[in-house]
Amino acid sequence: MSIFSRPKPLATQQTILQAIRVQSSSYGQVVPIIYGQNRLPGKLIWYGDFTPIANTSKTASGGKGLGGGTTKTTSYTYQAAVAIALCEGPIAQLSNVWDTKGTLLLVSTTENYTVPGGGGSYQVSQHANYFTHYGVARADSYSVGANDYGSDGPVTLSGTQKTPMTQVGSAPAAGQFSVNTSTATFTFGAADAGKTVTITYVYSVPNSNSNGQPLQMLSLTLFTGARPQSPWSYLTSNHAGQDLGYNGIAYVAASSMDLGSSGSLPNYSFEILGLLPFGGGITDAEPGAIVNDLLTNPFYGVGWSSGLIGDYSNFSNYCKANGLFFSPVFDAQQDAASQIDDLIDLANGAAIWSEGVVKIKSYGDTSTVGNGATFTPNTTPVYDLNDSSFISKGKADPVQIVRKSRADTFNNVKIEFVNRANSYNVEIAEDKDDANISLYGLKADNPRQAHAITDATVAKKVANIKRLRSVYIDGGNAYKFTLGWQYILLEPMDLVTITDSNLGLNKHPVRITSIKENDIGELDFEAEDFPWGTATPTAYPYVGGGGFAPNQQADPGAINTPIIFEANDRLSESGNYELWLGVSGASSNYGGCHVWLSTDNSTFVRIGTIHGSARMGTLTATLASAADPDTSDTLSVDLTESFGALSSGSAADCDNYRTLCYVDGEYISYQIAMLTSAYHYNLATRLRRGVFGTKISSHSSGSAFLRLDDAVFIYQPDPTLVGQTLYFKFTSFNKFELMEQSLANATSYSFSFNGSFANGDAYVSNNANVVPAWTGSAWNIQIYGPGGAGTSYTAYKSDKTSRSISAQTLTTDSTGTAFGNSTSYYVTYDPNTQTHAAYKYYSDAIAAVGHGAMFVGQTTTGTAGGTGGTGGGGGGDSGGGGRQFF
Repeated sequence: MSIFSRPKPLATQQTILQAIRVQSSSYGQVVPIIYGQNRLPGKLIWYGDFTPIANTSKTASGGKGLGGGTTKTTSYTYQAAVAIALCEGPIAQLSNVWDTKGTLLLVSTTENYTVPGGGGSYQVSQHANYFTHYGVARADSYSVGANDYGSDGPVTLSGTQKTPMTQVGSAPAAGQFSVNTSTATFTFGAADAGKTVTITYVYSVPNSNSNGQPLQMLSLTLFTGARPQSPWSYLTSNHAGQDLGYNGIAYVAASSMDLGSSGSLPNYSFEILGLLPFGGGITDAEPGAIVNDLLTNPFYGVGWSSGLIGDYSNFSNYCKANGLFFSPVFDAQQDAASQIDDLIDLANGAAIWSEGVVKIKSYGDTSTVGNGATFTPNTTPVYDLNDSSFISKGKADPVQIVRKSRADTFNNVKIEFVNRANSYNVEIAEDKDDANISLYGLKADNPRQAHAITDATVAKKVANIKRLRSVYIDGGNAYKFTLGWQYILLEPMDLVTITDSNLGLNKHPVRITSIKENDIGELDFEAEDFPWGTATPTAYPYVGGGGFAPNQQADPGAINTPIIFEANDRLSESGNYELWLGVSGASSNYGGCHVWLSTDNSTFVRIGTIHGSARMGTLTATLASAADPDTSDTLSVDLTESFGALSSGSAADCDNYRTLCYVDGEYISYQIAMLTSAYHYNLATRLRRGVFGTKISSHSSGSAFLRLDDAVFIYQPDPTLVGQTLYFKFTSFNKFELMEQSLANATSYSFSFNGSFANGDAYVSNNANVVPAWTGSAWNIQIYGPGGAGTSYTAYKSDKTSRSISAQTLTTDSTGTAFGNSTSYYVTYDPNTQTHAAYKYYSDAIAAVGHGAMFVGQTTTGTAGGTGGTGGGGGGDSGGGGRQFF
C-alpha cells in the first residue's frame, strides 16, 4: 500500500441496545382504579418491534504530514411499538400529558348561554379546536326553609345554585342537553327557556406541528377500557395471537414510540377523567357514589349485592351541597374497608352496620343548598334521656363524663392534597383557630395525606371541618351510660339529650358514637358533645400555591413576518453580497429558529440557526424626511411583536452608528430611546439620517423597524443567485430548543435578490483631476478627467466594472461658502445626488464618506488671481467611500 494514499476514515460506534430498558416488572401489580379526574403514570403491558436507528456524523481529523482524514461517529436512537396500561375502565377521556420535558396541555373554559323561548342551540367560541366537555350546569334559584336543631331558630335559605344537567342523545327535556361533538354545538329544550346555563368544555391550542391535542402530538391511540374491547389493530396485523383486547383496562398504544438514545420509555403521566365524574363542570366524583361503586361493582369492587347498601342519600346531599367532591386513585393493594373509611372520614361522615345493611351518615348539622342538592341534617334528638332512663351500676353516677386531654386537641390542621390547578403537585391547605391558639398556644397536627382531593377550595373546607371537630368535639367531653333494650332502635350517629341532676345536665345534646351489648344484655353507649354549627365547612374561597415548573413541551409558535433586506456595501461586514434577516417570535415561548433556503419554494436546505429574537416592530407615527443630522424629528416605534427593549446612547454613539437601525430601507442611528409604554419607544434628540449612503426619505406609520445588532441573521448568498427569487422558511423552537416546528408547516417568505448593494467601488482612477481655478473675482474647483476640462473620469467597482463620472465645477464648499484663499479642500462624490462636494475640514469629508460618498481627491486654492495647487485623483482604495453609484 502506498504511503501517499488517503487515510481511511476512523470509526467509532456505540453498542447497540437489544431491548427496552425496563426498570421494574409490572407482573402482579394492581390495576389502578380512578374516580373523578386525577393524574397517574402508566405501566408497560406489551412492547415489540424494538428498532435501532443509526445516526452517523463525520468530522475532520489529522492535519500536517502525510494528510488528514475523517472520523465517522455512529450513535443510535430507538423506537418500539408499545402498549401502556392506565387504569380500570371505562374511562371518559384522557386530557393532559406530562413527561420529564414538561406538559402537553389542553385548556378548560366556561361559557354562559341563556336558552331562548322554544329552546335553542349554542356553538362554543372555540368550536374549531373543541376536544371534549365536562358537563353543563343550569342556574336555578332556590328558597328553602330551615330550622336546624341547636340553631338560633327558623331561617330561609335563598340564592342561586348550579344544577348539573343530564346529557341525552337528542330531544332534550327539562334539565337535559345534547351535544354535537363534530360542531361543538349544545342543544337545550323548550322546558329550560329563560334559564342561564354554564357550559364547561376543553379545547386544544394548535401548535406549529399539530392541532395541539396531546394524543395526536405523541401519536398515541386511546383505548378507554370498555367491556368488551376490540384489540389494537397494529397487533392484529403484525403480531397475530398477541392481539389481546385487554377488556376493562384503559390503555394507550403507539406503533413507533421514540425511546431516545437510552432505549427507555419516556416518563409519561396522564390526566385521566375516570369513573363517575359528577358533571355540571365538576370533574371530581361524589363520595357516596364512589363508596357504592366500590362495594357493588362486580369487576373491580367488593361485589356486594345492592341490597346490602342502606340509604346514603342524606350523606350524598351533604357532600353535594357543601361542594365536597373527590378524585381518589386506588393504586395499591389494601383492604376495601380501610379505603372506604378514609374516604368517608374526609367527607365528614361515618359508616355503620345496622339493620343488616351498611349505612353512611353525615356529621353535618346545618342545612345547605348547592349543586342541585338540599341537605337537611338529621339532628332531631330521638330520645330525651333522664335519670329514669339510665341503668345505674352500684353507687356510680349513671352518666359518666370523660374529659379529653388537651394533648389530643389540635388548633392547627393541615391537609396534604394534589392541586389540579398546579399539575397535581402536592400542596398543603391549612386551617387554624386563632382564638384557641391565643388561649392554649399553637397545637399543630401533622399534615394528613388526602390525595383524593384535587381542588384547593375543597382541601381548605376539609381542613376547616377537621379543625372545628378537633377543637370543639375532640377537645370536649365524652359520655358513657347504659340503657335497657327498650332503646334498641338507637344506632350510632343518632342524637339524644341527657338530663342528669347530679351533673347539672338539662337536655344536653350528645351524638351516639358507639353501642355495645354487655354480658347481661344491657346496651352500653358512648357519646360525644354536639355543639351546633361545628360540622359544616366555612364557605370562603381559597387559592392554593401556583408554583413554577419549566415546560420543555411549550409550543414556540410561528415567527412574525420577517424583515429581509440586502445590505449595501457600507453596511456589509464582508464586502460580499449580504442578506440581513430580522426574525422574532410571536410567542413568549419562542427560543429561536432554524433558517432554510430554497430557490424553487420546494426543496429547502438549512443555512443556519437563530437564537432569540431580533428587536423589530413598526413605526407608530410618520417620520418626515430631514437633513442629517436630524435634531427635530422623533422616530416612534412599537416593538410589541418581538417583546423588544431599546436603550439610549450618547451623541458619540449616535454619530458612530452604535445604535444603527433599519427603517423601511433607510439606515438611521439614534441617541435617546424614551419608553412611552410597554414596548413603545420614542427615539429622539439626535438622529443620523441616510447612514451609509441610504436614501433619506419620509417613512409612514406602520413601516418596518429593525434594530441592527448581533441578533440579526446575516446570510451571504452565492453571486450566481443574483436575479433570482429566494424563499426562506423559519422552523421555530422553544427556549429549550425543543418542539421545533415542522418544515412543512412553516410559512415560506420570498425575497427578490437583485445584488444591487454589493460589489462597491474599489477605487477612483488616478485620471480624476481636482484643480483650483480663478474666475472673475472668486475661486472655484474643477473636477474632470484626463481629456481636460469638461471630460469625465472613471471609477471602478471591486469586480473591475466601471462607470464614468461627469465633470463638474464647484463654486462653494459644502456649506455654501465661497472658497477662501490658500486653503485645502477635500472633494467627494455622492452617488445618491450624483454631485460633488468640497469640504474645508478633512473630518467632514470622512463623515461624508461614512454616509456613502466616495473620496475623489484634494486641492489647495491659491491667492487671489494666482495659481492654486493641483490635486490628483483619489487613486487606490477609496477608503470604503463611494458605493452604490451605478
